[in-house]
Parts: sequence; C-alpha cells; structure tokens
Amino acid sequence: MVLPAHGHINPITGLAKELVAKKSFDVIFYGNIEHKDLIERTGATFRQYSHILSTNFKHKPLNEDKHDALEDLFTKMINISYEAVPVLLQQVENDKPDLIIYDHFSFPARYMLKVMESRFAKGLSQQPTPPAVNFYTCFASKDGLYPSNEQLQEIVGGGFRLMATMARLIMRQSLFSWKFGINIYNPVNFIYNESEKLNLVSVFPELHPHSDKFDSSYKFVGCCLSENIRKLKTSDSKLTEIIEFFQPLNPNFSLKNFDQNGNENRFKLVYASLGTVFNNNIFIFDMIIESIKIYNELYNDPDSPKLKVIVALGQENYNIYQERIKNESYEVPENVLLVITAPQIDILERASLFITHCGMNSASEAIQYGVPVICLPIKGDQLLVAERLADDLNLGIKFDPLKMTSLDLKSAIEKILKDDFYLKNMLNFTKISRNYNGSVTSANLVENYLNDFYKVQFNQ
Repeated sequence: MVLPAHGHINPITGLAKELVAKKSFDVIFYGNIEHKDLIERTGATFRQYSHILSTNFKHKPLNEDKHDALEDLFTKMINISYEAVPVLLQQVENDKPDLIIYDHFSFPARYMLKVMESRFAKGLSQQPTPPAVNFYTCFASKDGLYPSNEQLQEIVGGGFRLMATMARLIMRQSLFSWKFGINIYNPVNFIYNESEKLNLVSVFPELHPHSDKFDSSYKFVGCCLSENIRKLKTSDSKLTEIIEFFQPLNPNFSLKNFDQNGNENRFKLVYASLGTVFNNNIFIFDMIIESIKIYNELYNDPDSPKLKVIVALGQENYNIYQERIKNESYEVPENVLLVITAPQIDILERASLFITHCGMNSASEAIQYGVPVICLPIKGDQLLVAERLADDLNLGIKFDPLKMTSLDLKSAIEKILKDDFYLKNMLNFTKISRNYNGSVTSANLVENYLNDFYKVQFNQ
C-alpha cells in the first residue's frame, strides 16, 4: 500500500517482482489505473485505490508558494483518509494478509494499521494487526538525526508560519484520531519518526546522509529499480528517432560517446524532467528551453558539443506549449523535443546530462546510469536530495529555480558537458550503487522477517 504517485510506485516495483518470483508470496499491489500496467508487469495483482488519486498530490507552483508542500500534502491525506481508511480496513479484514508493506507517506495505510491495533486492543475485533514493513522511497528521517532543524525549515518555512502550520495540522489530526479512536495527535512526528521493526530504505548507505547513525531496524538496501519493468514503449516517432540516434552506453566508464554506427558522436543527449507531482512550474521549463536557445549560439565553438534535448512536460504543460506554438507566439529550437511523458530509463541509458527536480526516484536512476545532474529542486524532500547530490557529493550543479536565470543554466550545461569532473564523480557512485541489488536484498529481508515473526507467533 504505497502512495499512488510514480515516485513512490516505481521504487517498490523491483521488490514486488522479486517477492512474486519466490513463488511463496501472493502480492496485492495498490495503485491508480495509470499504474495498472506497470504493477501487473511485476506479476503482482493490481488493486485500485477507491479514494486516493494522483491528482490529490498537486501543489501550487513554486513561484506562488515555496513552503506549502508539507501542509498541503498532510491536509489532503488526512481528509482523504476519512473515506479511504474504512475501505482499506474492510479489504484487509477480508484478505487477512500476512504482511503489509507501506511507504512512509502512505497515510491511509498507516492510519488503517493503527485503527486495527486500537480495535483489537479494545476487543472490537478478533483480528490482530498483521506485521508491517515501512519502505522509504526517499531518505529516511529520524528526529534529532536527519534532517536537521535548518533543513526542515528550508522545506516548510520557519517562525510564525511553521507554528501556524503545525497548529492547523495537529487540530486536523486530533479530529481524525477522535473519530477513529486512535492516539495520534502530531501527524508530522507520526509520519516522519514512527518506524517498524523492519524499515527498508531504497538508498545505498554511501548515498544516504548519516546512514551509520540509524538503528539496526533500518536497512539501506540500495536502488530497487527494475529495468525491464520500468522500460516503457513509446509511439512517438520523433522521440524514438532521437533515442535510437544514441547507443545505450551508460554507465559510460569509457567517457566516449558513440552513435548507432559506432562512430564517435558529436552530439550529446540532454534530458529534462520535473517529475509528475511538481511539474506545474512552467516558468522553469521556459528557462530550460531558453537556456538551450542560448547554448545553440555556441555551435561555432569546436569544443562545444551539439545537443539533442528531450523535455518531458506532463499533459497540462504540453497543451500550453502547443497552444503557444499554434498561435505563433513561441518558438521551440529545432534540437528540442517537447513530449508529454518519456521512457526515462531508455533515455538515461544514453543521456550525457539530466536536468531534474531531484525526486529520489530520478536521482537514484541518474546514479544507476552514471548521468551527471543539474538539480532544480522545487519542494519537499527534493531540496534534501539536491543538497546531497550537488553540495555534498559533487555529482552535479544545484540552482534555486526562483533565483536562477537561463544564462546560469546555459553555463551549467556547458560546464558539465565540457568538463569530466562531474561525470567521473557520478561514475564512482554508479560503481558503488551497482554493488547493491536493492530488490533482491529487500525481498530476502521481507521473507526472513516474516519467517521469524510467525515462528515466534507459533511458539507462543
């Protein structure tokens, strides 16, 4: 039971696939209809959420409100849970699962487990709460350890705004808890700091801040990417043409770039995406495209590679650009292809640069394929991921999108593509990442945890 957004669904598909492959697990995987094909490719049984929709997770654009993400998400998820929890509770009581795996932002699943605990303790139900595993699709958090107070304030704001936000959330949580008979009053503390006996983190320890300071219940298993499951087919002929123009060389430890004929390629592939939840920031896409226009002026510089650029916009932004182009009020460079969605794995196998919002899923995939990044964090944990990649590890260059200019972005593109410094750093982390098989390790940990749990139950 994970949050039905691609950044939360994608990292757990590898685990689902490995559990199914063990032949001793029947896996029910919740999602929305747009995730059905992806989920069913793992071999799991798809089940559609009845009240939790991907559209619930859209937030205001960054240039309208920088710090609304946490309160907005928590408020929406608490409100959704009024209807979602009774449905999930009924389904779990009918299915009687041996284990529930949730990601730490899956509010309805976590509330539902607390309701089950409360009902069983009060004698209102004869069905005990099944064991659960917390699956972190981003960096794990622990009060007093990570993130720091300064980092939290960067995400949610400080001072009076933070106090007002917490007061409103505690009030909403208290009303919800009163209705369902559970003892949760601070939802932020509940979501970020309450853990299970087994907590899987889809980040390898060398990448995760302070991984050595978490207790032994936290297992930093590494990327749980399943390449075959995540690969998507595209019917866009222009997109296919660009992808097939480049050989899938990544991770490219040779540092050389070849075309489909094996000749050294004068072109480099740049991929830009802001994910699916925070991509309603069209001003950032405008700057990305403008930066390519400026870069194109360097074509006469023999040291500057020519570019082919793929920009994944999402449906709403794509419609806006098409309308602009139709009205002849906007011109897109010939070497830039605007698409609604893109097969990210196929592109990262070939790309020389990834301009990203720094969602954890995208960051893990960039590292897995050895693609340096330009980090444009928008909200939430993206700021933490960007700080880690760019500031701590020098795997790319970070900008505040509200302070960045198109010229700044052009200069960063040029620097990363002409200087191997960031590529070499990234490839070092690629080697580390590929030493871990997060999907297999997670599945083994889950299997052992279940065996130990029911062995104890049987002996009692």
